Amino acid sequence: MRLAGVQIPDPLRSPELPRYVETLWKLRQRHGMLAHDAERALHSRTMFAALALQEGTIDGVVAGLAKHYADAVRPFLQVVRTRPGVQRASGCYIVVFKREMKLLADTTVIPDPTAEELAGIAIHTAELARYFALEPDGSFQIDIALFEASKPAF
Repeated sequence: MRLAGVQIPDPLRSPELPRYVETLWKLRQRHGMLAHDAERALHSRTMFAALALQEGTIDGVVAGLAKHYADAVRPFLQVVRTRPGVQRASGCYIVVFKREMKLLADTTVIPDPTAEELAGIAIHTAELARYFALEPDGSFQIDIALFEASKPAF
């Protein structure tokens, strides 16, 4: 894969850093974040990417190669806002095959979803499918074995 023309910003050298520090501090100050905490947090490429995505400076992010899922997704949940009317973010994997693409909804962001939250995940995944010009077929499967395995065994 050729990456000619693709820019990968360095958070520590970015001219956007001071503005991002201010933005992150304003977003997170009610959660106990101080201005110097915001600057330190933005030294993380993942947090920097989350701010750049929220601000519209970048179009997309590939994250998680060297981090656990929770550490990779947390900055995005802290910074990127859901669209109006959507109460909770949810996860969805986009799996691309040779001749087709599949969307796999995921409950790792909402680990113990209620029936209403499961319905919301399904609805939002169907909306995403339509965005990619895929027609959702209405099927919905919950992997009970995985769901049960994620609960503590007492």
